[in-house]
Amino acid sequence: MEILYLYKGELEFHIEERVYTMKAGQAVFISSNRIHHAVDASDNADGCEYYAVVFSPEMISGSALTRYCDYFSQIGFAGTEGLRVFDDKKDGTLINALLMIFSCIDKPAAKSELLIRGQLLTIWQELYNEFIYSRDDGDCKNRSYADIQKTAEYICENYADNISLAVLAEMAGVSEGHFCRQFKRFAGFPPFEFINRQRIMRACEMLQHTDERIADVATYCGYNNVSYFNRTFQKYMRESPKQYRNRTAEQKTR
Repeated sequence: MEILYLYKGELEFHIEERVYTMKAGQAVFISSNRIHHAVDASDNADGCEYYAVVFSPEMISGSALTRYCDYFSQIGFAGTEGLRVFDDKKDGTLINALLMIFSCIDKPAAKSELLIRGQLLTIWQELYNEFIYSRDDGDCKNRSYADIQKTAEYICENYADNISLAVLAEMAGVSEGHFCRQFKRFAGFPPFEFINRQRIMRACEMLQHTDERIADVATYCGYNNVSYFNRTFQKYMRESPKQYRNRTAEQKTR
């Protein structure tokens, strides 16, 4: 999961289908497994500066007492629907917690880890109150978050393999039809779309950080047909793999 705070300049921030214009002093939350990217939209030559805190959900859920497990059970599935840019005018508690985290950048871990965890808990409380608490908790508690989380983690670790619906449903201990309904409800996407998103996100990482040929990137990420890979990449990223690689390389040289 990630929280980005824009310190200077202006950003055009894309999360899935949504586009946010961010100004200095604002922050945005990116939950796990969401396709996202940002474009510098600053008018001046100095560009923008930002801080980002990237953390595993276990950083905060691991500190929960057993009786409060339901409070954290949805932490991996906080979607982007309804999320927005946060700023100090409306969200002072969240922004202040972020600034406290960023003040620890140069401190030894032993002197800052507990403080950072506490601030992350504060941020999660704000997000939970606004975007999760209003859900039908009675219905949610009757469902097995742990089993769905297990299948999601399996997909994240084995995204390049030929993963069958039967295997995922067996892991969750339910029928295939029931599993599909559960998975979409809690992850926000059907299982196979979730797999494709994982593959495309890994492809983005390779296109940015390696010189591998696009055909090899496709194969590594689980696509045996490079044409299908190109179409799928275009669907999610709204540009071809080559265009994505060129654009991100150009941004690095600015």
